[in-house]
Amino acid sequence: MTLSERSARRAISRRAAVLGILASPALVRGAAAQGASYPDKPIRMLIGTAPGASVDLSARTLATQMEKLLKVSVVAENRPGANSSIAAAYVAQSAPDGYTLQFTAQSIAVNPNLIKVGYDISTIAAIASVASIPQTLVVPADSPIKDVAGLIAAATKNPNKLNYGSAGIGSPPHLATQIFEQMAKVHFAHIPYKGTAPAMTDLLAGRLDFMIASLPLTKPYVEAGRLRALGISSARRSPLAPNIPTISEMGLPGYESSYWVGLVAPPTTPPDIVALLDRTVAQAVKSPELEKVFHTAGMEVYYKSHQDFGVMLRDETKRFATLLSGFNQGK
Repeated sequence: MTLSERSARRAISRRAAVLGILASPALVRGAAAQGASYPDKPIRMLIGTAPGASVDLSARTLATQMEKLLKVSVVAENRPGANSSIAAAYVAQSAPDGYTLQFTAQSIAVNPNLIKVGYDISTIAAIASVASIPQTLVVPADSPIKDVAGLIAAATKNPNKLNYGSAGIGSPPHLATQIFEQMAKVHFAHIPYKGTAPAMTDLLAGRLDFMIASLPLTKPYVEAGRLRALGISSARRSPLAPNIPTISEMGLPGYESSYWVGLVAPPTTPPDIVALLDRTVAQAVKSPELEKVFHTAGMEVYYKSHQDFGVMLRDETKRFATLLSGFNQGK
């Protein structure tokens, strides 16, 4: 290469560098404009349960309402497995651009205390809580236990004798009963099943003494006179069953166990995107259509902003750590 050729090449390089420096503000403005246009393509909303469950129904209803507000498709996609932790891990490892979200139940805060998971709950971007599912403390209709105080008295007299069923360790009925035991200072015999439905079958047959199960599951049997409701697990009476008093009212002051669902995004999702999605959820849950579907599914609107939901996620994880100490399944 001749001296003149080398000089020409250096001149070209300097010119390119100068042009790059001059262009960088434009590139920054272009990137900002792209961020400001969010969303401009379909959003995926992963659901950690199989189709047909109440969590699935509520997620799809929310997705429909968010589509109307955001003016883009919000595609609900089922990715069940490992108590929803497969979906949570996938979302946690996705690009933090607001286009991959998870509609999650409280299992996202339970699982880290039981098994190895592919996400860090402390870094998950909370968007908003959406709904809660009331649970009821029920006994067979012919049970000698008539109220919450009676259940506590019977358990105090006969520790580890009264039995209850659940869908397994960490399931909402199990957690609700663990909280009950802790607060009442009693001990029950836990019988885990492969699902809540077979446990309910044994309760109806009198093979279980009691259960704390979702209102949608128990309400038909209570209304048919096959079960007796002793109390509801929420902090206040449910508008879906206003005649059922709370467990707190009926003998265990301060008791509360809420089964909730909400929306989360990958860690480091930009704050402006999180805020936009939060505002969208806040509008969506005010929809009469969504509220009607939720009530039909036995769910109540339970909205918390991304700030409050984020605090709740961390607090619930710590709470479940205490409740589930000793139940670790190979974490």
